[in-house]
Amino acid sequence: SIDNEFGGARTTPGWRARLCGDEAEFWPHTTPSKRRETGRAAPFQDTQNKPTMTEVALERALSGLKVSSSDGNGKVDAQQQQQQGASAEKPLRKWSLSDFDIGKPLGNGKFGKVYLAREKKSHFIVALKVLYKSQLSKAGVEHQLRREIEIQAHLRHPNVLRLYGYFHDATRIYLILEFAAKGELYKSLQKAPGKCFDEKRSAKYIKSLAGALQYCHKKHVIHRDIKPENLLLDMKGEVKIADFGWSV
Repeated sequence: SIDNEFGGARTTPGWRARLCGDEAEFWPHTTPSKRRETGRAAPFQDTQNKPTMTEVALERALSGLKVSSSDGNGKVDAQQQQQQGASAEKPLRKWSLSDFDIGKPLGNGKFGKVYLAREKKSHFIVALKVLYKSQLSKAGVEHQLRREIEIQAHLRHPNVLRLYGYFHDATRIYLILEFAAKGELYKSLQKAPGKCFDEKRSAKYIKSLAGALQYCHKKHVIHRDIKPENLLLDMKGEVKIADFGWSV
């Protein structure tokens, strides 16, 4: 169920006012009448060319991942049947872009963008990270993305940003991430008096960060890119380690 997939958390009816200010801010790409007709905004346009050989290789690499995944048509590799007479395992959740309402952009990255998104059935708020296969293939970082997904999807700690799942279509890969409402710790640091936190606030962040890193190390995971830009803050101001692109 969607509750199990997202840990049982849901948003309240006031999610739009708290997270987005107003509907126009959440839906920057369409008019109110158009939103009622389509049901969601459509910031992604298929302007890319047909997949190249390197993109096909990337798709094959993604198909080997053992986390919640789907291609753009909602198709996933069927799980292997157990020995004759045994029942098949429960299939993983199949995601597609049509499962989400897409909102305003949250940030830009080297290989794509991050958007605010809402799962349609539960109204659960997530961050949808959109990566372009052509750019990943050109930079030769397919293995890095696969490793990032495999590692982050299996980490469960209150101070580590959750990766709920991923899916992909002909030209893009989508990562379904926990939404950190207060954004980067770096931006909060720049706004603080004297561009530094007081001792109490600093101690809180260091304690949370140390606990999260200790958890990762027990799981034999090294992040390798800890910096204020890769630390996010949720609605309650709790720090979250994000961006496992360089992790091993």
